[in-house]
Amino acid sequence: MTQQQVEIHESAVSSNALSVVEALFQRWQASGVGYCHWKSNAHLDAALAGRTDLDILVAAENKDCCGEALIESNYRRVMSHGWQRYPDVEDWIGLDNETGRLVHMHLHYALVLGEKHAKNYHLPVETWILNNTTELHDVRVPVPEVEIIILYVRCLQKLDRMRLLRGILRDRLKGTGNYFPHNIQDEIIWLKERINRALLQRLIDESLIPISSVEVTDFIERFETGKLHARYLLRQQTAIRKKLQPYRRFPAWRCATRRLAAAINNSRSVSRFPMLRRQQKKTLPDMGRIFAFVGADGSGKSSLVKDVQAWLAWKLETDMAYMGKRRDRVSRYLGRCRNRFTRDRFANGLATGLAPLCQDLAAVYQAWQRRRLYRRATRMRQEGHVVIIDRFPLHDFWTMAEPMDGPRLLAKNNWLARLERRFYEDIALPDRVFVLRAPLDVLRKRKNDIAYEMHVEKVAAIESLTPTSCIKLVDVHQTYPEVLTTVKELVWEMI
Repeated sequence: MTQQQVEIHESAVSSNALSVVEALFQRWQASGVGYCHWKSNAHLDAALAGRTDLDILVAAENKDCCGEALIESNYRRVMSHGWQRYPDVEDWIGLDNETGRLVHMHLHYALVLGEKHAKNYHLPVETWILNNTTELHDVRVPVPEVEIIILYVRCLQKLDRMRLLRGILRDRLKGTGNYFPHNIQDEIIWLKERINRALLQRLIDESLIPISSVEVTDFIERFETGKLHARYLLRQQTAIRKKLQPYRRFPAWRCATRRLAAAINNSRSVSRFPMLRRQQKKTLPDMGRIFAFVGADGSGKSSLVKDVQAWLAWKLETDMAYMGKRRDRVSRYLGRCRNRFTRDRFANGLATGLAPLCQDLAAVYQAWQRRRLYRRATRMRQEGHVVIIDRFPLHDFWTMAEPMDGPRLLAKNNWLARLERRFYEDIALPDRVFVLRAPLDVLRKRKNDIAYEMHVEKVAAIESLTPTSCIKLVDVHQTYPEVLTTVKELVWEMI
């Protein structure tokens, strides 16, 4: 390690890294895995804290032991959509049990980079990068000279060509504009203060990347003096694309097709039609998961469902379903008909039997809607989504006078009762049911707008449930952060 590298390591501020990240790096170092956090190290502290993604380059020969360490460290493999997937790049998400925060890691076994949504180039410089590393916040990172070489190639490839063409005219009229986002500018500023020009030349020669140190230093100087105008950037982008042609993964037309598909998918027109919009976030491999929350009134189902959904939806495709009583147009119409037929002036002849018929039809409609929602949730699970269900018609509640979110015609034996029962029997148990329990007095303090007798019956039904591999009992009379943390850990067990 050079004197400059030692100074970088010694000047590093104390990191607020999450435990789940620290434990993984410690496992890798103990098992001799060759790795480094290969880009955006100006923001490494934020990545270690889970606020931004981690980008880790790992030696290809360490792939098996690397994956084992990830699983042992509470990480789960997730999948990107086809047009967002790149060769030798994996996505992993980990849960930090202390904070309940998720961490997203891009694991690279090969250096694939290029234009956004295409990543059309594979530079065979993985060994070169891993052989020239130092430490920052106790994490292996490339030396600044290596990182700025890679950054120079990356940022030129990512520039929008049409924007540069428009920028040529803009530069003449209004002066040189900013063509790089703020995070890239911060990286350049952070790296240029740490590089050694002599070492930069030697490392470029060792890398065999077809660029010169003059190009990189000229780029840095232009950045410092505000002369990164569009004409220069367009010229450099064209030149580097020609130099990198031997490293292309597929022809230019295919690259353009991928960019076009991404642009259409992200357009406002497509976003108005969810059925046309492709997945944007990660999915679980093979099969997703369905989680349901049940509990008496006042147990906090709605709050937990909302927070768990927001927590998972940060990176995962997450859907919600409400299996409580629907109040849509059909339900309201059947309710009005029932009320109309129960009025005194209609309480004769045929109208006498129409009121209970409307009530039975409403019960069957609720059952059909719940089955429809569950079937939709099952389809989403097959696509790798996580589905969160608020309320669920557990069969254990069928002994109640009015089962919670369950059948209402159990005491009858007509065709409507049989149809309702069939609808509910079609609803299988989800992957995990969270039963929220609390003493009656606690629940009454939170919600006392329902009849006391009904509240007592619901609490008794909840207390009668026994835990299984599917049904998990959660005591919600603790503080809400404690309850949320417990639920997150139980959810993560199943992912």
